[in-house]
Amino acid sequence: MKTEKKGKIIQEFSPIIISVVQNFHNQVVTHDWEELYQEVITHLANKLEHYDPARGKLSTYVYIVSRNKCLNMIKSPKNTKEHPVEYDEEMANEMNEIYSLTKQEWGAWQVAMDMLENHSKKHIIKRIMNGVPIVVVASDEGVSHQYVSKVWRDFIKDIKEELK
Repeated sequence: MKTEKKGKIIQEFSPIIISVVQNFHNQVVTHDWEELYQEVITHLANKLEHYDPARGKLSTYVYIVSRNKCLNMIKSPKNTKEHPVEYDEEMANEMNEIYSLTKQEWGAWQVAMDMLENHSKKHIIKRIMNGVPIVVVASDEGVSHQYVSKVWRDFIKDIKEELK
């Protein structure tokens, strides 16, 4: 497929691509909106060679390829942003007073956070921990809510096992 034709297809379906990028751009911390859009259209231009009209509409193909590129970028281990925090003993004491954490509970929290950083599905778990409903996470990820629930239950089970 010629570059001109790819450009016309991308231009014609840009509302779909923009919609997909808009839905996912807050979850890709390594790129701002414009960079994510550029990544998606570059990826789409490469994938247009594989479009088969017998398998579905072009608009569906554009949507799926764009969405999958965004999901892959979200799941990428590079999709993390460091937020260095200096230890503040006064703040720690205030937090302890507010939440009344025992040393054992504090230890459990630290174990959970360490396990989360190495977890392959940390992007899902972090969203649940931030109060995003499981059905919303499932919809955004393109998976069933049962799958998201299982990821969460398995994470909790692994923490409990680690604490035994």
